[in-house]
Amino acid sequence: MNNLVKTIIVALLSFTGSATVALCHTSAQRAIERTGTREQLKSAAWGVFAMKMNGDTIADINRRQKMVPASNVKLLTTGLALKTLGPDFRFETGIGYSGEIEGSTLHGDLYIIGGGDPTTGSKADCAEQTASLFSKWVKFIKNAGIKKIEGCVVGDPRFFKCLCDENAGWLYEDIGSFDGAAPLGLNFYENTQKITIEAGKTAGVRPEIHAVYPEVPWMKFINNALTAEPNEPNTIFFSNTDLGPFAAINGKIPAKRGSFGFDCDNEFGSYTCAAYFHNYLKKNGISISGGYADIDRDGCIRTDLEHSGEGKKAAEDLNILGTTLSAPLADIIDDTNRYSNNFFAETLIHTIAQKKEGTSEYKDCIKTAQAIFGTMGLKTKNSCKMVDGSGLSRKNYISPEFFVQFLSKMAKEQDFDVYFSSLPQPGVKGTMMNFMPKQPDEVKTRVHCKTGSMDGVLCYSGYICASNGNPDDMIVFSVMTNNSTSGFWGMRAAIEEIVGALCAEN
Repeated sequence: MNNLVKTIIVALLSFTGSATVALCHTSAQRAIERTGTREQLKSAAWGVFAMKMNGDTIADINRRQKMVPASNVKLLTTGLALKTLGPDFRFETGIGYSGEIEGSTLHGDLYIIGGGDPTTGSKADCAEQTASLFSKWVKFIKNAGIKKIEGCVVGDPRFFKCLCDENAGWLYEDIGSFDGAAPLGLNFYENTQKITIEAGKTAGVRPEIHAVYPEVPWMKFINNALTAEPNEPNTIFFSNTDLGPFAAINGKIPAKRGSFGFDCDNEFGSYTCAAYFHNYLKKNGISISGGYADIDRDGCIRTDLEHSGEGKKAAEDLNILGTTLSAPLADIIDDTNRYSNNFFAETLIHTIAQKKEGTSEYKDCIKTAQAIFGTMGLKTKNSCKMVDGSGLSRKNYISPEFFVQFLSKMAKEQDFDVYFSSLPQPGVKGTMMNFMPKQPDEVKTRVHCKTGSMDGVLCYSGYICASNGNPDDMIVFSVMTNNSTSGFWGMRAAIEEIVGALCAEN
């Protein structure tokens, strides 16, 4: 090996530590290599791949390195949903009944028949207000001449055919939070609940726990938490199960924290929906002799959450009074990507499998996703291991190259405008609101990308429009970092430099 070759190799390695650098000679590549000497990247696993739509490579460092992508997985999920279901797809919820109507009395149960709609009772931008939705359901009942119900209001979640709602790869601490709320066939408030936790005045005292919304009087909250010294970290976490209406609040809250809101998982979304509609009916002149219920995994009507399986079998053939539709998929995808909504993303991956396979077990979700990737000409072997729809699992492993390939394929889809417009931008409401604050507006308005973050992970993938407006010059990019101990802000500053260097290329 001659001295010149040795000098080149040493120079390349000195730029990025252990990173593998491709022979790319753009200004962006050189700038990114310099950024790679910062401690935030030197001590982390990272990779960058960027290319123009015309095929020119702009930057290439560790492009085939598979890493935990966090919420960048939503890019895949929403793209697959748009390609499979179409932008005009809507989730359907039915109101039906068992038994018979005699005169103005229903001798049977009233069913809310879920179709997987993730927006029911949600506060998301795309969701219909709960009172407006419930008024439509009441109208169906009144149009049928029903003024009295001798039975229960039953929340029917049977649309999704799966044995377990949560993904086995999710962390225990996430499953109890709103991040780990799992979709059912019938949902309410994204199957979450807001509580407030108020620290005690001195260390060692139990904090006060107050349920805010929705009200769930059947839940029994076990307060194991303690107030900590003022300078200790907040370690509060919530744990629950669908085996019964019990939840525990664990960890410590520093005394100086005072009171704060905490969004946690509600395992009984269908039951909650039935309870709220039951109360709405009574306020609107419909008499009900029974209470509210949901349907357990054995197909039994469950009025008592502590004694699942002891009720009567739910009706299979129902008389339908009417149906309501969700917002179109285009709007749901917009909220999913713009605000990184885990619940919506998991609903979408389940819905794709349910429509394609007739079941929504996670193995079927992933099988379906892989099949669609294949139709797009994408190979997942050694480049994409996808295990959920939101990116919450640390068992997802995807390379920057795969994200760029997928995004490039999506740019050629007929509904690309819907997909593209759903991606957040710097300075605009959403997860990119505070990204690249030092860049001028003419740069920030050209960036459309999805964020992905969790402890030690920070990823950004998306598009940079060309300043000349030429679609062939649009840059598709993915910047991924893992195993960082530098903290979020330091790593984000490094990524802002990288994205800024890419923006300078077009």
